[in-house]
Amino acid sequence: MGITARILCSWSPAAGPRTRAALAIGALLFAGSALAQEGRALILGRISDSSGASIPGAAVEVVNRATGVRFSSKSNPQGHYEVPFLPPGVYRLSIEAPGFKKLVRENIELRVGDRLKLDFALQIGEVVETVTVTAETPLIEAATASLGQVTDRRRIVDLPLSGGNAITLARLAPGVTYTGVPNHPSLLRAVAAAVNFTVAGTPAGNSQYTVDGALAMSGTGPAFMPPAEMVEEFKVSTAAYDASAGYSPGASVSFVLKSGTNQLHGALYWFHNNNVLQGLDLFQRQQLYDPTTGPVTTEKKRFVAPQHVINRYGGAAYGPVWIPKLFDGRNRTFWSYGYEGFIRPSVERGNWFFTVPTLRQRQGDFSELLRLGPTYQVYDPATTTPASGGRSSRQPFPGNVIPTSRLDPLAQKLLKYWPEPNVAGRADGSQNYFRPPRSRNEMGTHTGRFDHNASQRQRISGRFNYNDAPFTSGQVFPNEVTGNTEDRANLFAGLDDVITLSPRAVLSVRSSFTRYKIETVPLSGRFDLIAAGFDPRFVAFIDPQGRFVPGISITGHTGIGGAAPSSEYTNYAYLGADCSWVLGNHTVRGGAEFRVYRAHNYQFTQATPTIGFDSTWTVGPLDNSPAAPIGLGLASFMLGLPATGTMRINSSYAMQSTYTAIFVQDEWRLARRLMLSAGLRHEYFGPVTERFNRAVRGFDFTSVNPIDAAAAANYSRNPIPEIPVGAFRSYGGLLFAGVGGQA
Repeated sequence: MGITARILCSWSPAAGPRTRAALAIGALLFAGSALAQEGRALILGRISDSSGASIPGAAVEVVNRATGVRFSSKSNPQGHYEVPFLPPGVYRLSIEAPGFKKLVRENIELRVGDRLKLDFALQIGEVVETVTVTAETPLIEAATASLGQVTDRRRIVDLPLSGGNAITLARLAPGVTYTGVPNHPSLLRAVAAAVNFTVAGTPAGNSQYTVDGALAMSGTGPAFMPPAEMVEEFKVSTAAYDASAGYSPGASVSFVLKSGTNQLHGALYWFHNNNVLQGLDLFQRQQLYDPTTGPVTTEKKRFVAPQHVINRYGGAAYGPVWIPKLFDGRNRTFWSYGYEGFIRPSVERGNWFFTVPTLRQRQGDFSELLRLGPTYQVYDPATTTPASGGRSSRQPFPGNVIPTSRLDPLAQKLLKYWPEPNVAGRADGSQNYFRPPRSRNEMGTHTGRFDHNASQRQRISGRFNYNDAPFTSGQVFPNEVTGNTEDRANLFAGLDDVITLSPRAVLSVRSSFTRYKIETVPLSGRFDLIAAGFDPRFVAFIDPQGRFVPGISITGHTGIGGAAPSSEYTNYAYLGADCSWVLGNHTVRGGAEFRVYRAHNYQFTQATPTIGFDSTWTVGPLDNSPAAPIGLGLASFMLGLPATGTMRINSSYAMQSTYTAIFVQDEWRLARRLMLSAGLRHEYFGPVTERFNRAVRGFDFTSVNPIDAAAAANYSRNPIPEIPVGAFRSYGGLLFAGVGGQA
């Protein structure tokens, strides 16, 4: 039973940095501290004698049953004790005080984020006498008003996981609503898709994610998801009444990785799926057995259900650091490591017919198209002459054949990147090539954890994750002039140091760094444009990093190239500290955190030009005559006469934002069954800036272009009657007729 109240005061100026202050006040029955974003657990309570009088200075020791690591504390003059920052696990608690029997309580199970309140009454006697208390761990957390749900190891193992991703079980927590695509495969790679859920009505993308208490964010979502075999448990906190929680209004998702124990353990697993094992869905079955589409054949089966293979495999090991005759880390130093691999080659389903030049067309011979009608006649652009009505006319190529001497050398070199036809196609030669696009999805994830108990007063732990996930798609032809590879890679490292300053004061300092990369590279890699036939003077204008297969589009035919490389990097650095003091009837916590978010982006879109070929130069007899849907564009390509072309000089950006917060929280025990909790948090959201001052805010429409003087001088040498030399200006903004004296 509890009574809670929360007052949130916020102030936000219209522009610029954002500052937010929050005041949280709660009156709780059976209540205690609540570190909303802290993944470790806490045991607290009061030690008294049989009459209810406080016992000061009682020694409290908590021992992890799996690792043997000891955590100690002492009760204060009011009998209150607190043992914070306990990793989830099963513990044994013992209490000793002069003149009283030793008290021992076994099998205390702590889960992620637990705040367990245990009061004890000691019996008078000798310390050598022991009283063993046997009781179940309370199912109701009476020491916190925060709401959340823990998904333990048993649920992770027993419940089905889409793509082997444990975060999918977060959708079972109260207040969580999945808003993503139904039945979307939630692979470890598909981080954004897996966490596309809202919490208590807050928009998606407003939750915070931690791994062993270390921030693991990239932008507005998690940077990575650890393999399920490495997850001990996780908690989704949906409502936090604590000043230590802030930054965003959504949930706090805390993962706890498996840690090593005094015994060596391990696991291996393999998941395989393919067309045969998966079977056909309802729509595939209807299509396969539809008599109107022909009998059931092997080719029809392949069309309805193309190649589909999934292999997900991995393993993990956990244990103490043990080097024979050199170091025995039992009860002190532990490690854990896990790897998961994923491979999914696939063939796209559908009528994947494409159009490529025929063997005769590659020689400039379009005579086969003439039988389809006069609109397929190719006209010679070199014979263009003026016609009445402001039009122009051309003469046809005899026999619809372009002379060999007129074929463009560059076009001849580029033709080799189109494969030869492999099916008959239609009468006009379209859809004469069949090949379902191939794709390949891969991922390798390395996850590890390290725990070292330097002394009774200091514990150091670290964790890391690295994954690399290349995805190849869009490869239409059996070469590398189509398609690209999108590579997503993530690096995460976190470090935590817990220092016991005194029996009643504990300090925790933690830091983390996340680097997330999305890089897209065409399958062709860097392309030698000069060897392909492009003029070296033209190639010199292209950034060497952007020299890839040019995008060539031909009306009526399948194009090649045009895939542009791009790279996006995000860095997220975090540093935080908080300290807890037990002072009389008060437990005071204070802390601060600092975050730096950096985003870098560079794209080479159309750095290598995209060139379009259509009927502009080969239609006739007039320039506005009807054009055939196929043939004339390819003829223009063979002549080396593009209709359009685009080339860009791209820029990049390096954005940065910072976040700073401080908080103080006080739990005041007014009575044995009543606690007042009050906290204050101040947050500062720094402005988004460009690190090298390349961003522009606003636009001056009246600013004079710095090249105005040179442009005016050049214009004066060859002016036009409509603009006198003295009226010529080069402005840096937009000009509108009738505004500002503009004609």
